[in-house]
Amino acid sequence: MMTPWELFDLESAVDVRGIKRRYAQLLKQYRLDDDPLAFQRLRDAYEYALEWVGRDQGEVTPEQAAERGIATAVEDHPPLMRAGEQMALQPSTEEMQVRALPDTCVSLDEALLRAREMQMEEVLQLELLRRCQLPGDRAVEVLRWAKDHLGWLTPWQPDYLPQANMAQLAQRLFEHELSELWQALRAASESELYQRIRDLASQKWMQPLELNGQLQKALIPLLEEYQGGSSDLLGRLSQLFGWSESDGYLPCDADDWEYLVRHYAYTGMWRELQRQLSLPSPLQAKERACWFLLKPMSDGERRKMADCFEAADWAACDYLAREIEECQPHIPERAGVSYFANWRQWRPQEWGGWATLYAFFDRVLGAERRSGHW
Repeated sequence: MMTPWELFDLESAVDVRGIKRRYAQLLKQYRLDDDPLAFQRLRDAYEYALEWVGRDQGEVTPEQAAERGIATAVEDHPPLMRAGEQMALQPSTEEMQVRALPDTCVSLDEALLRAREMQMEEVLQLELLRRCQLPGDRAVEVLRWAKDHLGWLTPWQPDYLPQANMAQLAQRLFEHELSELWQALRAASESELYQRIRDLASQKWMQPLELNGQLQKALIPLLEEYQGGSSDLLGRLSQLFGWSESDGYLPCDADDWEYLVRHYAYTGMWRELQRQLSLPSPLQAKERACWFLLKPMSDGERRKMADCFEAADWAACDYLAREIEECQPHIPERAGVSYFANWRQWRPQEWGGWATLYAFFDRVLGAERRSGHW
C-alpha cells in the first residue's frame, strides 16, 4: 500500500499547509460517489499525515499522545483502525458513505440525521470516535459535539464504544478544558473565573471522582497564579467543592493551603485599597482611614481630616494599621503609596467628658457635613 507521502506526492518534511493544499487538489480526483474506497484511503492518508506533521511541529509529543489516547503508528489502538490503515474486512459502500458524512455534510447534526435515516448510526459514532483520537482542535470540537448530542463520556453513551478509548478521551477533554482555564486567567474577573470553574465541575462527564479530584488538585497552581481574586473567591470555591480546613478535606497539603489563604488575603486587600484610593471622596469610615493612612496629602489636608474624625474613623485606622503593620507590610509599596506610620500622633487626646466632645463635634463637624464636605 502507498504511504501517505507517496499518495500525496509530497516530501516527508512538508508542513500542515502543504498537506491541506494537496488534499484539496486530490479531492477532485478521488470522489466519494465515484470510488468510495479510494476516497476513504485518501481521507485516512490525510489524517495520518496531519498527525505526524503535528507531532514533528510540536503540536503533540509521543508522551502527550499516550496520556491523551491519541492514535500513533507505534501504539495499539484497539478496536478501531489507526489512521491510514484499512479495515480487515472490506466495508460496504454504505459504510464508506457513512464514514465520510462528517466531510460531506454541512454539519455534524446533518451527518447524524443522515446516518440515522440509513440506520447506521453505530458506524458514524465509531468513525467519530476514531477522528476524536487524532491531534488538533477539530478533534476536540467533534468530541465536544458528541458529548452534547450523543451522551458521550456519561453512563448513557452507547455500549459499543470501548470504555478504554472513552476514558482516554475524557482525560484529553479535561486537559483541554484546563488549558483554556489557564489561557483565560489573565483577563478573567473573579466572578467570571468562578463561573467557568463551576460550569466545568458541574458537567456530567466531570462527575466521576477521579476526574473531579484531578480538577480540584489542578486548581491549586492556577489559583496561586491568579492575581485578580480575593478571599471571597476562595470561600466560594470551598463551598462548591466542600473544602474545609477544620474537617481536613483540602485539595492540597496544609502548607500550600495556608499560602493560598495568605495570597488571597493579600491580593484582596490590595485591590480593595486601590479601589478606595481611587474614589473621588471617601464616604465610609474605612475609606477615610485608607485615605488618611495611604493617600498622599499635605500636613494641612491631613490635619483637616483628623480634626473631623469620629470614633469610628479612628477605629478604622487602628484596624487598617494592624493589617498593614502585622500582616501585609508590602501593600503600600505595591500600591505605589507611602504608609503614614506616625498617624497615631495625630489622634486627639481624651477630652474632659462627653459634653465637651459633643460640643466639639457639633461645632466643627456639623457645618462641614451639612455643606456636603467631610
